[in-house]
Amino acid sequence: MSRRSRHTEKVAPGDYTLVCRLCGQEGLVRLTRVMKDNKAEMFDFIPHQADCLHGPQARAKTAPPWLGKTARRKVRQQESSANALVGARGTLASGAVRGDHDGRAAGEWSVECKQTTGEFRLTSTYWNEFSFSAEQRGEEPLLHVQTPKGKFCGVRAAYFNSLREILPATLIPEDLESPVFPLHPPDKLHRIGGPSFREDIYVMPESIFLMSKQLLYGEQI
Repeated sequence: MSRRSRHTEKVAPGDYTLVCRLCGQEGLVRLTRVMKDNKAEMFDFIPHQADCLHGPQARAKTAPPWLGKTARRKVRQQESSANALVGARGTLASGAVRGDHDGRAAGEWSVECKQTTGEFRLTSTYWNEFSFSAEQRGEEPLLHVQTPKGKFCGVRAAYFNSLREILPATLIPEDLESPVFPLHPPDKLHRIGGPSFREDIYVMPESIFLMSKQLLYGEQI
């Protein structure tokens, strides 16, 4: 969960162990940026009590019903398809509960899904929170993006490095590219990153991700 606070004087970005004043639970808070107006951007990983006003249940109740029936159906279809790639299961209240993601294969994968009919920009804030939360659980983060040009899978550099001996050298991108979907050309691999990203992200068509995963783990194709 990302939020902003004014209580940031003389505090530098970093990881802090804090206690919630409302429920008394202790946990990790990551301060990522301190701005000129004394506000800060932070990610709250404290395991709050269920009835805490800073907890996931309270935030889920305030989540706006922004999707219509048709859009919700498309989202569910995408989540089901993306989760099937890695044997994950959908999570309750996905998108509303902090750190739950859209699907999880416990101890193996965390899945996040995005759809766009126009453009979707992958920001460092979004990726950093998602990948950090997944790694805290000992899971690989998988970003699944569905666009009019196709379906794409984004993985972190550490996972992609295990694929280098499997994929043809001509497919491996070396230059950083724009983090805007739809990617062009849609049938190539793309490398996204920069100083604000925790690590580079390698994005590939869903078909290449599935093939490489099957070869890497010796699964039947």
